[in-house]
Amino acid sequence: MQYGNYVVLQQIVCELIERFKSGRRNFKHEEGAKRPSTSVTDTKTETARDTILQNRPVAIGEVAHQLRNSHGSAYEIIRNRLAFHKVSARRVPEQLKELHEENHLDICKRFLDSYGVEGDHFLERIVTEDETWIHYYKPESKCQSMECKHPHSPAKRKFKTHPTVGKLILPIFLDSQGLLLEYYQERVQQCTVLATVGRRVTS
Repeated sequence: MQYGNYVVLQQIVCELIERFKSGRRNFKHEEGAKRPSTSVTDTKTETARDTILQNRPVAIGEVAHQLRNSHGSAYEIIRNRLAFHKVSARRVPEQLKELHEENHLDICKRFLDSYGVEGDHFLERIVTEDETWIHYYKPESKCQSMECKHPHSPAKRKFKTHPTVGKLILPIFLDSQGLLLEYYQERVQQCTVLATVGRRVTS
């Protein structure tokens, strides 16, 4: 069958004849005429929501298996209908106990009160500290091994050795004007450094 400049397949013609026999009157596409979706439904959406709220790290494959859906349908429900996104946990130095959190809150309130009274002058008296590990090694170069010798003296031999490897801790103390002190130290020397900083800040 030819329709304008296009040729319609015999199978499609037979389908149209059957549809016209059943009461259809035009060729236009009817909204909602296609088969309703059974993989992305309100019931499955609510089931996926309950599953995720009970187990936040759950994988999309596990949700798909529970819903008896394909991976793509489960992804459509989780990302587009429920708007869930997986994010990594934010790393913090350590977990604070309730007492520590209360102390931090109390200190912050005192800082705010002092700033309200003294203004920027109060900020000039605050000293903060940070520290990091510095990895190092001490190889002796060929130039460093040079030494004076007499022409008749035997040549010095140097055996190949592995460089000395270690690490130091670098504490840094700063105030509102910038750097106060930086000091490379071993871990056991921390008390000495803190005492030195205390004397400098006091002076």
